[in-house]
Amino acid sequence: MHLNAYRLRNAKYCKDYGVASQIFALLYCGSQPVFQNLRDYLWRGTDYQTDQYDNRADLDIETLLMLRVLDQEKRDYKDSRRPVDVPVPLCSGQARILADDIDRLLAYQNDVPRLVLIGYIKNVMALNVGVYLLKLFQIVPDLVKRGGPHPACQNCPAHTATKGNMTDCPFAAEIITDMGQDHKSQIASLARHQFETNTEQLNLYVRAHLLVKKLQEFGNDLFLQKRIDKKPESLEQILSLRTYSDVMELKTFFMGRIRNLMDTEDDATSERLLAIRNLGLNEIDTYIEMLHLLRQSFHQKYYTGLLDSLFQKNRENGLMRQGFGKTNKRRYSMGSGLLETLVQIAVLDKSPTDGTRTRHLRVDSFIGWLWERYGIHINRLPEGQEPTIIDLEALRLNVQSFKGRLRDIGFYTDLSDAYTAQVIRPRYNLESRNVQ
Repeated sequence: MHLNAYRLRNAKYCKDYGVASQIFALLYCGSQPVFQNLRDYLWRGTDYQTDQYDNRADLDIETLLMLRVLDQEKRDYKDSRRPVDVPVPLCSGQARILADDIDRLLAYQNDVPRLVLIGYIKNVMALNVGVYLLKLFQIVPDLVKRGGPHPACQNCPAHTATKGNMTDCPFAAEIITDMGQDHKSQIASLARHQFETNTEQLNLYVRAHLLVKKLQEFGNDLFLQKRIDKKPESLEQILSLRTYSDVMELKTFFMGRIRNLMDTEDDATSERLLAIRNLGLNEIDTYIEMLHLLRQSFHQKYYTGLLDSLFQKNRENGLMRQGFGKTNKRRYSMGSGLLETLVQIAVLDKSPTDGTRTRHLRVDSFIGWLWERYGIHINRLPEGQEPTIIDLEALRLNVQSFKGRLRDIGFYTDLSDAYTAQVIRPRYNLESRNVQ
């Protein structure tokens, strides 16, 4: 409800496992003006100098109560001992899309109740970080393979000027989304299969992540021994250590790690590690394969749990659903709360001359917008997948369920079979407003 609400939390039970830092980095690198506008909105009602309620802002009763409680707490001061280090996201396009989403939602700050708008902001933050994670599953292995970023990432197509179009991105997320309620339907099966396909990319991602991490440890060890002038910082510098000039130093470092790994495991695991060692791989690849064998199940479990949290599984604001039983596994399914949030973003038209205003939007245009911006597939399959007749029928029914969901939340009224008459109508009418 307020930027200072963290002062009332119990840090022991409020661990975010780095997601807050990731959102901060995405917004900071995505758009500085939006970053500052969001800070000002969440700071509203508090004097910057005294950190107390300023008695001037027109606030809702919940936020006012929060500020009165915060006035009883001691003021928190910035820790200047820790340097500010904001890492640059590997996908700058997703950072821009998140910033543009927040910018569009802040246009409603004088029309939508504060708690509702903050709920919208939370929804798009979770969605964008989840999509960003799916992209990382593809970006990191490609980066390790190339030794540097993909050429398309250096000239990212996802700019707000093109409305965040991610269709040209080589690492675009593919999310087949079930809009119905029947987990036995064909579209639900496609959505389940798509989630399994996305999580299968974890195998390559975990290997690539382990390689980068261990090469970084090798670089730090070289720095401590004064073999190099400074620690490797960028990914390119870290990956370049694979071809370190002193080959014997590289082999000795990882051979020591391999011996320690085999000595600490039980007999059954040591036999499996010995089989990997006998494959004839070099020392780096042998060590990474051993770690992958030992740690893959751990990473699979916790990354799946992370996706459950980011996509808010089984919640109305989420993009994932899972029921009971072996046949009702995780699948992409959009809740009404998230759909409402995305509609509020999509109906805003941003123009340099006319400012920000709401507009009517055709249903088919909205479906295309979801695909281009977030990779959410409602009426189509991902590129490279040829739909069968059964798939086409399932996609057609999914569009009908999509319209029904829009009708349920009050954005769509099916008055005619005419294609142009099937439009989404904004809930709040903003007329040519420039949001500062």
